[in-house]
Amino acid sequence: MMFDKILKSIPGWGWVIGSCLMVVLAQGVVPELSSVASAQSANPNSMATQVYERLPDFPREDQYPERGRSTLSDSTLISRLIQYHTFVKGRLPIYRLDWQVTFADYLGLNDYILEETYPGQGFLRTNPMAADIEAVQQLSRTQRRAVVQALVDVFTGRSAPVDTPPPGAALPSPRVETVPAPYAPVLPPLSPPGSVDLLLPPRPQSPARPQPGGDAQHLLLD
Repeated sequence: MMFDKILKSIPGWGWVIGSCLMVVLAQGVVPELSSVASAQSANPNSMATQVYERLPDFPREDQYPERGRSTLSDSTLISRLIQYHTFVKGRLPIYRLDWQVTFADYLGLNDYILEETYPGQGFLRTNPMAADIEAVQQLSRTQRRAVVQALVDVFTGRSAPVDTPPPGAALPSPRVETVPAPYAPVLPPLSPPGSVDLLLPPRPQSPARPQPGGDAQHLLLD
């Protein structure tokens, strides 16, 4: 093998390091490949049933009888979406982006859908392609997001989210969030009138005026 030739060309401890590196890479790649292979080999009708259990109001489009029979087929819109996604286009069913590309095909924004390769054209009396495209185009964005998430959850083995509590369970009390009052600065109390005079410097005292003596003091009395 090519890896063996590369490892043999590495002298000394390079062989040991290279072998350990290959083991680490194999441990990360093999589980991913096995999960993809199991998802690709899943039964579309079985996976579609699980999707409809999560989205019971999603359009079924299962009114098509099989050729040579009077009974209706078990082919549904979801099962044909899965077959088109995995078998016709070869896209991975475990990634949201790949499913969004498939829905872009149905919306006429990416690739053309061909009648001769569309799922169900070989065993149904009527080719369901046109009706399926119309049904997908009538979906809202919320419905498309919901079915994409359900498809990814089914193929990755995630459990369905529980929206309602089981019977008899106590409902959680509503959470009351308290809004903090706006910050108000604390102002000091107002000083009484005249307090500002206490901050003034003391007034200078004038020196004592000498009193006249002798005959001069009689002049103050006149």
